[in-house]
Amino acid sequence: MSTLEEKLTGRGFIAHHFATGEEAARFVLESIPAGRSVGIGGSMTVKALRLDERLAEKGCPVYWHWTADNKPEALRRAQQADVYLSSANAIDEAGVLYNIDGTGNRVSALSFGPGEVFVIAGANKRVEGGEEAAIERIKTQACGKNARRLGLNTPCARLNRCVGEGGCASPQRMCNVVQKIERAPGGRAFHVVLIDETLGY
Repeated sequence: MSTLEEKLTGRGFIAHHFATGEEAARFVLESIPAGRSVGIGGSMTVKALRLDERLAEKGCPVYWHWTADNKPEALRRAQQADVYLSSANAIDEAGVLYNIDGTGNRVSALSFGPGEVFVIAGANKRVEGGEEAAIERIKTQACGKNARRLGLNTPCARLNRCVGEGGCASPQRMCNVVQKIERAPGGRAFHVVLIDETLGY
């Protein structure tokens, strides 16, 4: 068991470690029985692993606003699903998880929602240091790419860097809710799946 796995386990998470994304994807698919409903938060990692398609093929109802015709309904159903899939924007060396949301649907489901959670994170999401390093990683490596992917007119989309709290008043701003999960929320099976490949932003 790696040091980070030990840190995560000590914080009440169920830690798993795989060399490749495909190995991790097979583990997640095997862990979710057919018929269980699955909600998905915005995640390029989940998209890269095609977990939405593969779970649907297995017979799991999947609720993901990225692919749904009725996005508000998909967002609502994802919060109430049996299982929730997401990634993390950053995981620090102490095993603390960080996310930044625009609408808060993802951080809400991770905090209190489905009874089983899988956070799937590539090696690029791990940071040396604590909260400051984690937020720096998100602001400099993830936000600009996500904003451009979504076609948003935000400073980070144009400049590929965060201009800071006082410099961004865009109505399309994505950095509205900052979440720090120090320990696994009680009463739930909260898996953190570490992958040694680069995946997502």
